[in-house]
Amino acid sequence: YLTASPDTNGNYWNNYKTNNGTLSNLVFTDNSTTGFALAGVNTTAGAAGSAGWGIANGTVNLSNANLNIFSAYTDGIYVFSGNSTLTISGLDPSKKYSFELFGSRSRGNATVTSTQLTLYSVTAGNGNFTQNLTTTGYNSGSAGANYNTSNSVVFANLFADSSNQIKLRLEGSGGQTNGAYLNAMQFLS
Repeated sequence: YLTASPDTNGNYWNNYKTNNGTLSNLVFTDNSTTGFALAGVNTTAGAAGSAGWGIANGTVNLSNANLNIFSAYTDGIYVFSGNSTLTISGLDPSKKYSFELFGSRSRGNATVTSTQLTLYSVTAGNGNFTQNLTTTGYNSGSAGANYNTSNSVVFANLFADSSNQIKLRLEGSGGQTNGAYLNAMQFLS
């Protein structure tokens, strides 16, 4: 469950593929070094085929073409109970940053009886920000798709805290498992 670099758009990816791990030396989409690191707490990384979640088949139609890469949305980070925190460190406190986050979970042919939300919370130097995203639910995607196929959330104009960090928390809300999902993330500076 790795996204090849460069992808079909010519962009380079940082693949978070370990539970509770740290990914150092992140790169920009042009493969230049950022100086940033990403560390996860209570994170589980998985792929649709091995973990039974994600979008194993089907199509995602995000307006952001950078995130519209099949291997990027068929895997990701999930938490089935509690919450998970990702910390991006090594940030410049004088710069503005933004995230675009996409989360989805296909339940395959299982009957979807409720809507499942992922609550994304960002803690930054200029405040705390929260948004919900429907990741699973009856016809929550395109017609007949019981998973998110086109919606993402954006957090813009964020500044690093006094430790030069921004934290992203995922928490499940409602649904059959109370799970939280992050399939793909674009971080801009």
